[in-house]
Amino acid sequence: MKRQSLLLILLTLIASWYAMMIIHECGHILAALATTSKIDRVHLPWIGFSQTEISNYHHPTLVVAAGPALGVILPLLIWAACRRLSWAPLARFFAGFCLVANGGYIASAMLHPAGDADDLVALGVPRWILGVTGCLSVAVGLQLWNRLGPSFGLGPAGVPAGSIRRASIACALVLLAVLVLLAVLAVHVI
Repeated sequence: MKRQSLLLILLTLIASWYAMMIIHECGHILAALATTSKIDRVHLPWIGFSQTEISNYHHPTLVVAAGPALGVILPLLIWAACRRLSWAPLARFFAGFCLVANGGYIASAMLHPAGDADDLVALGVPRWILGVTGCLSVAVGLQLWNRLGPSFGLGPAGVPAGSIRRASIACALVLLAVLVLLAVLAVHVI
């Protein structure tokens, strides 16, 4: 694997992880604000998993479900808006990443619920509904990733080095913006 491809893949994965956590937590925050629930703390760590702590829930199922729901819907909308742009493969990868991450998280309700999946089960959402929606999300995410290898310089039909370089720069800028946002939110939210 070429260094440029490896750099692009690494930057894309890191940017996707942080952006996915921010979007997921924004779902909880927006639902909490819409239902006048009290947000106690939003934890967006540099390493680890994000978490929004809310008390005085007015509609707990909606607030809990909104994180993974926005975490799936918004990345799909971003990809749909970018489909005709040169960096559409990055948006497509990000959408797939978010669908796999949020879908796997919710599908965990079938075996060993954790976090939001555990909260939703405790709130009375049937495990099978969480399992089916989570697995569907993962399947769509994997389908979005299908045939993206050449866009990242993988395989015999890889894109030109200049395209990889431009994609790496774009991804690095997105990562920088996400990290700055993460730093600003960490100062103001935690």
